[in-house]
Amino acid sequence: MGGAERDRVGTGPIGPEEMIAEARKAFFVMFGFLALVWLAQLANFADHYALSRDYGVVSGDVGTLPNILTAPFLHWNWAHIESNSGPLFVFGFLAAYRGVVRFLGLSLLIVVTSGVTVWFLERGNVDTVGASGLIFGYFGYVVVRGLFDRHLIDTLIGVVMAASFAYLLTVAVPGTPGVSWLGHLGGLIGGLVGAWLFRDRRPRPAKDTHAGGVPARPPGRPSSPAPTTRAPTSTRNSATWACCRRPAPEPSFDVSLPTRAAPPSFAVYTGAPLDEPEARFRTSPPPPPAACDLAHTDRPNRAVGMGHAPSVDLGGAVIPA
Repeated sequence: MGGAERDRVGTGPIGPEEMIAEARKAFFVMFGFLALVWLAQLANFADHYALSRDYGVVSGDVGTLPNILTAPFLHWNWAHIESNSGPLFVFGFLAAYRGVVRFLGLSLLIVVTSGVTVWFLERGNVDTVGASGLIFGYFGYVVVRGLFDRHLIDTLIGVVMAASFAYLLTVAVPGTPGVSWLGHLGGLIGGLVGAWLFRDRRPRPAKDTHAGGVPARPPGRPSSPAPTTRAPTSTRNSATWACCRRPAPEPSFDVSLPTRAAPPSFAVYTGAPLDEPEARFRTSPPPPPAACDLAHTDRPNRAVGMGHAPSVDLGGAVIPA
């Protein structure tokens, strides 16, 4: 038996996913068990219930002692099996959804305690068959399982089942005619004992906390230092790093030249000799903007205004105006 199976037998609780898987298996196990019981009933009915007479438990008869394993599958009539089928499926499923392997062990325990109780204590010449011993065993197991496992959901299920089916206990006491109350009582005892034997045994994790609600550190384990925030590092110096982080300027394609408020006038020589004091100059109007904004020219007698002082051209000599 592997480790996973040992957990399901009673060494500890199982997780939600495993519980759903076990509940699915429990459904099919109980469905198959009921199908087997009804097939046995059909064969028993066809043989005029000879199977019940041959494989039932008779108190004090050593030859019928092994029949404690076959008697739960047999019934005396249709009313007998119909009254047992519903409770058998419900309590069997609730007992099996926590683990099918555990459920099989529990079923074997209940069959033995119920059959042995009948074999030892029932009056002589009474042939006992039926699944009612299993029903009472599953019922007792479901009611008290949550208390032994310390499981809230199972405890609530047990309370609901006890309140809904408490009337079953009336046929597990002496004086009930037509039923084997000893078989019911033996099955109930087996279920209570099984709840103790197959309880969850794994120790639960401690919930110790320091003051303020902080979980306590496990002993022997060093505490890890608090995480620190590190500044970004770089192989460049701070000035280069700042320069690299500055967004690059957008390229500009504006090549227009600066403008001036008013372009200056130019004085042009009129032809009089330079040594005459009456040398006359006439002032020409400013050239058009296109002429002022031209770049350098190779023509020697053209004055260019590119932010220079106004001048006149006298045969290659430039005289300021």
